[in-house]
Amino acid sequence: MKLAELLMERKDIQMKLAEIKERINSVVRIQEGDTPEIDPLVLIKQFEETNKRLVKVVETIEKANQETLMDKGQTLAQVLVAREGLRRQHLFYTSVINQASEKVHRYSNSEIKDIVTVDVADLHKKKDQVAKKLREIDAKIQEKNWNVEVEV
Repeated sequence: MKLAELLMERKDIQMKLAEIKERINSVVRIQEGDTPEIDPLVLIKQFEETNKRLVKVVETIEKANQETLMDKGQTLAQVLVAREGLRRQHLFYTSVINQASEKVHRYSNSEIKDIVTVDVADLHKKKDQVAKKLREIDAKIQEKNWNVEVEV
């Protein structure tokens, strides 16, 4: 199985677990005299079995990430950490740009004027550079995920 397929399975399992939690919340407490539409114990068993599978899948993914080498001798895990750092940086620049670009409406000329204390154009350049790096890293990660075989 390819690592990319296992990553898709992980997402499916996570969605299934969320669905089971949602379903059990609707049947663990009912009005006296009513019957739950599904036995909560069945849902609990489904959750436990599905969660065991998720643990196995995540262990396999983590092992592959630690063992898979990318270019420049970095492991896939190291590249994923670097990508998260770039995402944080991109979100930060976006937040600062949005805050600095927000229009402030003054009711009269006698109100104190707000001024922007950062170079918004420069931050846009930095944000765009980070976005480009993110796209490049994502492409490399996706390519590697479709080339790495894992045993489940």
